Amino acid sequence: MRAAVPYAFSALILLACSSGRSGGAGDPSWDGELVAGVDGATGAHAPALSLTASDGTGLRLSSLSLRAALEDPLALTELHLVFDNPEARTIEGNFKIMLPAGAALSRFAMKTDAGWQEGEVVETQAARRAYEDFLHRKQDPALLEQAPGNEFTARVFPIPARGSKEIVVTYSQTLEPDAAYSFPLEGLPRLERLSVQVFGGESAPVVAERRVDFLPGGDLVVRPSDFARSGGVRAGEFVMARVVPKLDSMPEPLGSCVLLVDTSASRALGVQEQTTLVARLVASLPAGSHATVIAFDQTTETIFDGEKSTFGPKHTQQLLQRGALGPNVDFSPSKIVSV
Repeated sequence: MRAAVPYAFSALILLACSSGRSGGAGDPSWDGELVAGVDGATGAHAPALSLTASDGTGLRLSSLSLRAALEDPLALTELHLVFDNPEARTIEGNFKIMLPAGAALSRFAMKTDAGWQEGEVVETQAARRAYEDFLHRKQDPALLEQAPGNEFTARVFPIPARGSKEIVVTYSQTLEPDAAYSFPLEGLPRLERLSVQVFGGESAPVVAERRVDFLPGGDLVVRPSDFARSGGVRAGEFVMARVVPKLDSMPEPLGSCVLLVDTSASRALGVQEQTTLVARLVASLPAGSHATVIAFDQTTETIFDGEKSTFGPKHTQQLLQRGALGPNVDFSPSKIVSV
């Protein structure tokens, strides 16, 4: 996918544009064994992906094909999804997918009668204008936006009556040392077809599976011991490597600190807990440390300034006597008036 323009905004927008590409993910046909996932879903997880009509009607995910390449420290995942429209009318759908934390989207494509339409990164408002323009010209658009939490949502149109819509999503992610590769399957509906193929640096896949009429009961998990770990991958002149620096320097010892204690009105309900916390913080300082405790609201007052071992009950009592509304407020019961 090529970037149409430089971008710096919170939402990632991709607009499916016409492409000469006539193929894509293709029909899945591999077989083998699934690492995790059996019949009898518990329903403990929310689905990682869905396609819903604008009126809230859920479209059925009938087929899921997953292909992944694990080249430590990178993992590339391609999803080929087929959604069925049970309605007797053409509808617009809202597609959602939650990617792993830190994952980067690299492809979003939608299949039309003319072939595969490829996503292109463009500025947010320009993408929305182009989407509406495609609708008016009765061409097939798709608009994908990034939401907080690495969730991506897409407007997909048209989804033909009693027909299906095919979508391809590809993303990359980094794998931490000794971390497994996983994809959430639990929570998905019963699938007509599920195909999984995961390569782990060898010519033969480490996972290869094809299931029919399958209800996932667990997630796909590839253990770290099941694929090659190298700590680096190279493509031409580009290298990505996991580097752990060896540092000989030691952290500087803490010699002194200043604690600022908020005694303004906003702290009135927690003044006792706050004072206890101050005492615990001072006590946790290294032996011989110099501590300064300053209370502040409209004015400041130095409650303590000295070697930390000399901080004691008289200083915490001084904080309590100051109160949480400043030095001129008396919290004693005799001074409280009901209104």
